[in-house]
Amino acid sequence: MKLKKTLCCLLASAIICVPLASGCSNEKNNKTESSLTNSNVTSDQDSVQPGADNSTPQKTLSQSKITPAMWKVENKNGNYIYMFGTIHAADGDASVMPDYFESAYNDSQAIAVEADVSDMINDPTLTAGLMKYIMYTDGTTIRDHISAEIYDGVSTVLKNNSSMYIEQAYDVMTPMAWSSALESAVVEKCGLDVKNGIDLVTTNRAKNDAKEVLEVESVESQMEMFERLSDNVGELMLMSYTSQEDFDKQVEQMKKLYGDWKAGSAIAEEEINPEILEDVDEETKKALEYYNDEMLLKRNPKMADKAEQYLSEGKKVLFMVGAAHFYGDNGLINLMQTRGYTVTRISPEITEQASLPAAA
Repeated sequence: MKLKKTLCCLLASAIICVPLASGCSNEKNNKTESSLTNSNVTSDQDSVQPGADNSTPQKTLSQSKITPAMWKVENKNGNYIYMFGTIHAADGDASVMPDYFESAYNDSQAIAVEADVSDMINDPTLTAGLMKYIMYTDGTTIRDHISAEIYDGVSTVLKNNSSMYIEQAYDVMTPMAWSSALESAVVEKCGLDVKNGIDLVTTNRAKNDAKEVLEVESVESQMEMFERLSDNVGELMLMSYTSQEDFDKQVEQMKKLYGDWKAGSAIAEEEINPEILEDVDEETKKALEYYNDEMLLKRNPKMADKAEQYLSEGKKVLFMVGAAHFYGDNGLINLMQTRGYTVTRISPEITEQASLPAAA
C-alpha cells in the first residue's frame, strides 16, 4: 500500500534537504543542488489599468514566460500586503518575472518567506547543526527502520537517478531524508534547480536591496516538524519510489505541477486519503493522522496569523509561501477572506498550462 504523494512539498514546504545536500557535497562532485520543496479556488480579478499608483501592480507581462498566481490582500484601514505562491526549485523560465511581480516587489518594504535558507545555500557549513534532524544518532541505520524490500528498491532508484547518492552517508539518514533526496533527484531529472527557486532568488535580491527579510516559519521549525514524523510515514512515502517506473511517474507529475505553477493554476494541497487509514494498523494510522495535521491542517492558519500581523502593523510585505498553501477551504485565500479581508487576484486568469520538456 502506497501513500499517494504528489511532490507538493516542493510547492508547500521550504527546502528540508539543504543540510543533507550540503553534508554530502564535499564527498561527491561538490553537489549542493537539492530540495525537498483540494478544490480549485479562483478569486475575482479586478482590472488594473496602466497609470495606476504603485499600490496596484500592472498586469503587463513584459518578456516573462510565466504567469504564477499573485493576490493583493487589504484590510478595512487600507493596509495591504501581496501574496505570491512560490515554488522552491525552477528553471530558466522563472529568471524573468512578470511585471506585476516586479511592481509588487518594488512597492514592498519587506518580503516574507517560509524559511530563509539563503545563508545555508551560500555557506553549507551553517547546516551542520541541522543534520541532527535527519540522521540516526543511536547507532542504527535506515536498514533497521524500514523493510529490506523497500530499502533495496529505493537505494537502487537513488543510485540510478541521483547525482549525490553515497551509500555509506545515506544509510545513517532517516526515511524523511531519503524521501527528500528522491524528490531532489526528480527535480534534477526535470531540469529544475533549487538555486532558481523563487523564494531563494528573491531573498538574495531583497538582502542586496536592503529590504527586510521576514520568516513566516523557520528552517529549524520545519526540520523539527519532519523529525517528529515517524518511520511509519517515512516508509509509506518511500514506497512511492521503489522502482524506476515509480520514479518516472513522479517525474511526470513534477513536470505537470511545475507547469501548473507557471500558468497560475490552482494547485491542490493533498490530504491523506481516508481509504489509506482503513488499511493500516493503529500505530501507522495515528502517524498518518499526525502527518496530515502537522504538515497540512495546522500550518495554513498559522501563516494567516502572520499575514494578519503584517497587515495590522501597516507594513507593506510581499508574502511568499509555497503555492499549494493558497487553495482549498483551508487555503490562505479562503482563510483571509473568511477573516474579513479583501482578496483580489492580481495575476492574469489561468492560462494554458506551460509544461517542461520530456525528462532526459
